Amino acid sequence: MVAGFLLGRSQYQPQPQQSKTVQISSLNRDALPQIALPVIQNEKSVYSDSFTQFTEALFEDFDFDRACELADALAKEAESDILLRPHAKELRRAALLYVFEVQSRLYKQGNDLDAFCKEHNIDHVEQAVTEITANLTHMGLIVQAEG
Repeated sequence: MVAGFLLGRSQYQPQPQQSKTVQISSLNRDALPQIALPVIQNEKSVYSDSFTQFTEALFEDFDFDRACELADALAKEAESDILLRPHAKELRRAALLYVFEVQSRLYKQGNDLDAFCKEHNIDHVEQAVTEITANLTHMGLIVQAEG
């Protein structure tokens, strides 16, 4: 569930092996905290993994350092899952960008996204800037470029 919400908010489109191209629909930008978090909180005594722990760290505890650690853990967990393996790198990327976005929304100011991407080895910084800007603008925040 968490993996689907993370992939659904990014601009990521997998390249299928077949000749048919299937477009993944984008989800509501706040589906993870609005839909998944209540379910995770209700079921955490029964089930917990790096995906659910990431969601709790980010949206319940606002522990951004822990959420970043768990982004790496959920990517490793995805690599061992036959269905998520092809998407593990993008899951990590989407999770880390979500951490940056939530932190920016909470503090009402953004840090240096370029430095964040370098610190966490996130490729395609220009695409990350576009995604974060779109998400923050959609939330009603004014995004200004430096310079």
